[in-house]
Amino acid sequence: KDISLGFSNSWLSKFADKFESVDLISLNISSNNQTEFKNVNIFGISESEALANRPVYRPDTSYSLIFEFHAEYPLNRHWVFLTGWLSTWFSSDIHQSPIISQQYQHKAKVGVRYVF
Repeated sequence: KDISLGFSNSWLSKFADKFESVDLISLNISSNNQTEFKNVNIFGISESEALANRPVYRPDTSYSLIFEFHAEYPLNRHWVFLTGWLSTWFSSDIHQSPIISQQYQHKAKVGVRYVF
């Protein structure tokens, strides 16, 4: 089915033509809101946990922005190759925690999946 809506020279159709053998491509952009309770338990530093180089820290509510790319390519009837990238950017209440080293996190994945 033509998804270019009659714009055969559009960037969308040129992009899709390059990946016509790929079974699935997905892009996801989302946000994640976290409560103060969760942040204190994950990113906070209580008085009993504090050290000279790790001061007491009590975060408030926070958010993170997430971008994900995922692609799958069928190798044969039962095996699918998959790959992806996930980037997360944290708000200040997370990244200012003494146990967090930067404001962002990147993850890559490569694998195969068996289809029964």
